[in-house]
Amino acid sequence: MPGKPARSLATLVLMFVGTASHSQTSPAAFGQHFPNGLAAVDYIYNSSTGLWRDQTGLHYNYNYYPEWATPSHPYKLLTDAAGPGLLDEGATRNATARDANGLLLGDLDNNGEITDNSPAGYAFFEHRGRGSGGAAQGAPFYAFWFDDNWVARYMAMAYGRPLPAGLHDNRYPIRWRQVAGDNSYWSPYPASSFIDRIALNGINKINSGNFVGALSDWTQIKNLSAWFYDSDDQRYEYALIDTYYYGLWAILSERLLAASASFPQRNDVLQHAIALRSNLLSFQEKSGSTPLGWRTDILNSNSLMNTETLAVSVLALGANATWVLEPGYAPLHLRRVST
Repeated sequence: MPGKPARSLATLVLMFVGTASHSQTSPAAFGQHFPNGLAAVDYIYNSSTGLWRDQTGLHYNYNYYPEWATPSHPYKLLTDAAGPGLLDEGATRNATARDANGLLLGDLDNNGEITDNSPAGYAFFEHRGRGSGGAAQGAPFYAFWFDDNWVARYMAMAYGRPLPAGLHDNRYPIRWRQVAGDNSYWSPYPASSFIDRIALNGINKINSGNFVGALSDWTQIKNLSAWFYDSDDQRYEYALIDTYYYGLWAILSERLLAASASFPQRNDVLQHAIALRSNLLSFQEKSGSTPLGWRTDILNSNSLMNTETLAVSVLALGANATWVLEPGYAPLHLRRVST
C-alpha cells in the first residue's frame, strides 16, 4: 500500500513498552499519544481547517438514512426537482439528521425535534472537504451527527479538550458506548464479515468478561484481514481499506493484552497490535511535517478526512495506556550535550 514508511526497531520497542505498561491502567482507558495523537487533536479543533464549529442555527430538515425518515423530515440527500437535500444544505450551513441508530444531536427532550431546544455551542461536523495532505478537494459537509460526536467525546476527554454540545442520553443504544467499557442498552451485532461489527462485538465481550469470545472475534478479524509480513517495513500489513477498521481492531487487541498477561495467542496479538499502530501512523495525513487527520479509505485518493475516522484512530493510538511516546519526537528528543 502507498505511503507506508518503515518504522524503526526503536519505535516498535517503545510501542511495546506503551502496550505492556497498560496493565497498570483501568479497563477501556484512553491515554495520550505523542506526537501524532496530540497533533490530530490539535488539527480537529483548528478553527480554519478542522472539524469543530459553532452549531448555532442548526437545521434539521432531511434524513440521511431512509429507515429514519418521517413526513416532516424526509429522506433526501441531493438536489432534485423538489429542492435541496441534506448534502446541499450541509455544504452551506449547519445541518443535522438522525444517525445510523436514529439518534438526533440536540434533541435534549427526546421528542424527535431540535427546534424546541435551540441547540447551541460547539460540536464536531462530518468533514471539511479536505483529503490527501490536507488539501481541499470539495465542499465541506457541516453535518453534525450524534454518533460522531459521541465517539469524539472520548477523544476530547482523553486530551482534556472541550466536549461537544448537544449530546444527551436517554438509555440509547449507542454502538460507541461499549468502546469505553459500557455495554448498556446495546445488543451485539449478528454474525457477519464486517470488520467493524466484529471488532465492536469483541469489545462488547471483553467488557462482560468473555475473554474467549473476544479472542475468537479477534481471530476472525485476523483471518479476514489478508495479513502478510512486509520485510521492508518490518511489520504486518493488511488488505483492509477503511482506516477505522485498523483503529477498532487495535483497540480490541489492546483490551485483550490488558485483560490477560498469559494466553497462548498473546504474542500474536501483541505483534499485530504493534503493526496496527504502526500502520495508523503511516496512514496519517501530513502537511509538510505536521501530522493532520486520517482519510477513511486509504486506497481512494478522493477519500476525505472526517470526524469518526480521526477520533477512532486517535483513541487507538492511546488505547489502554496513559502515555504512548515515539522516539525521536517530542517529548523524547535526543540532545547531544558537549563536554
